[in-house]
Amino acid sequence: MKPAVLVIFGVLGIVLLYTSTVYVHTNRASGGTDGSTTTETIAAQKRQIERLLENIQALQHAQSISDGEHGEGGPGGTSGTSDTAKVPQPRAPQDLWHSAVSRHPSPTVVTGLMKESTHTCYGRTYNPDYWVENTCMYHNMLYDVDKDEFVYVAHSQATAKTVRESGDLVVSTYPQGFSPRVGPVLEEGKLVPVVIAKDDFASKFGDKQIIELSNVHTVYESYNAENFGHFLTDELYPAFSALSSFDLVQPDIQLMRRPTKKKWRYSCDWQVAEWGPGQGKKCDANYKALTPLMSTNSVVKVREYASKLVQEHIPAKDKRKGALLRFRVAVSGFGMLADHCDDPTTHGRRIGSATSFVHHNCNRGRQLQLVNFRKWTMHMLGLDPNARPRKQRVLIWDRAASDYKPNRKVRGLPELKKRIETELQVEVLLYEQWLGKSPEYQIETMASSTVFVTGVGSGSHIGWYLPRGGSMVRVCNVNAEPTHMEWHIFNYMPHFQVEYVEAQKGAFDEEEVMGHVVAGLNRYAVENDLPLVA
Repeated sequence: MKPAVLVIFGVLGIVLLYTSTVYVHTNRASGGTDGSTTTETIAAQKRQIERLLENIQALQHAQSISDGEHGEGGPGGTSGTSDTAKVPQPRAPQDLWHSAVSRHPSPTVVTGLMKESTHTCYGRTYNPDYWVENTCMYHNMLYDVDKDEFVYVAHSQATAKTVRESGDLVVSTYPQGFSPRVGPVLEEGKLVPVVIAKDDFASKFGDKQIIELSNVHTVYESYNAENFGHFLTDELYPAFSALSSFDLVQPDIQLMRRPTKKKWRYSCDWQVAEWGPGQGKKCDANYKALTPLMSTNSVVKVREYASKLVQEHIPAKDKRKGALLRFRVAVSGFGMLADHCDDPTTHGRRIGSATSFVHHNCNRGRQLQLVNFRKWTMHMLGLDPNARPRKQRVLIWDRAASDYKPNRKVRGLPELKKRIETELQVEVLLYEQWLGKSPEYQIETMASSTVFVTGVGSGSHIGWYLPRGGSMVRVCNVNAEPTHMEWHIFNYMPHFQVEYVEAQKGAFDEEEVMGHVVAGLNRYAVENDLPLVA
């Protein structure tokens, strides 16, 4: 929007204000319509002016974004001393999602107040295991602290019967769909709210105290949270997918996890039981460090969270009566919303061939979702997701030899670093581990690099934060894992190009990797009006 156009809008606003003022004075002088009509007219015109000013502000904001993304330095922003282009004002999250960014009031306590529950669900099939694919938003659902169960209050006995028999409310809290790993304990992830009619509310709950919670809550079960890659794809990403589908992405959402009833293989509960308490400490460390990518609130266990709220908000004399939580909005049903869904590729370990087709439709059509997750998590850390580096850099992850999966180790990466620096005159940053480095540092470092050379596994998932136009070169030690491991998610990322290279016993073809690096650097250069490399 040109400045001249903004001036025109401003002049129109002044004219409208002047017209309304003249009208009011004229009307009073002539003894015209009564005061109420005059007041209503003024109020209506005032609203018109306010809307006009809001539109001007919105246009100014849009212009600042446009200037930041396509300034004098070409796409990516104006050139300057900083390696990463800065937009004047990063877009606020409410510009990307409909839900307003707000701070909800603290919990309030009421006694015996009945409110009807409602639900909106999607994804249901008509198979017996339909609930694995179901995702639901519930309004005014209750949690009975004493019985550890969720309760849905229907409008009538007939409605309660219909809802109960239809099974519409039933979902899976596991983010692994029909994965073989979850198969033996699939039923344990089923969330089945108890359905009652509002006529039964008083007899069931009497004068129990009810803690009203106005911010959005999610209910799920955690998988492999000790692992950075799984934390992104199985913890935060499915939560974001569910919430954004209902326009409920907000900074103060509350992630609530249920403990697994049986030991779900590779879940944190399973790891603690099988590998020792040290794994639990790793999970807790990730909950603390990585949950801020999604929410300002820490992840909580449902029952512990409820008990804490009761202790804080229910008077001692009323605690013996028991208490309920009432969620203004709660969301659950993560079964098909993580990166693998029914996992026909075994987490990207299987690929198709001329004689054996392997299809994976989980991430097909999710491109905007994958990009928006990147944007939201960067916003939450105070980083600009739209910035594009104005200086090329190659980032290399060289898995430490002491890593607990040494069979995935790729050899010769330090030598590759030296060759890139010497022949291409491009900065290269090589790292083994980012211990002690904050998520902000790691993500910003990735977002300000243009090519990422990496092995497979958890550490490669930081590549999600490559800038638009970037490239990922995945070197896979085929003696340990199949060539295209994790293709099921990275091949669907729309903001960077992915290439695969085989390594035999850790050794890879350096010429092949160099070719991909050069192609990646030049791709970014062309798209962002930067000089081509040699």
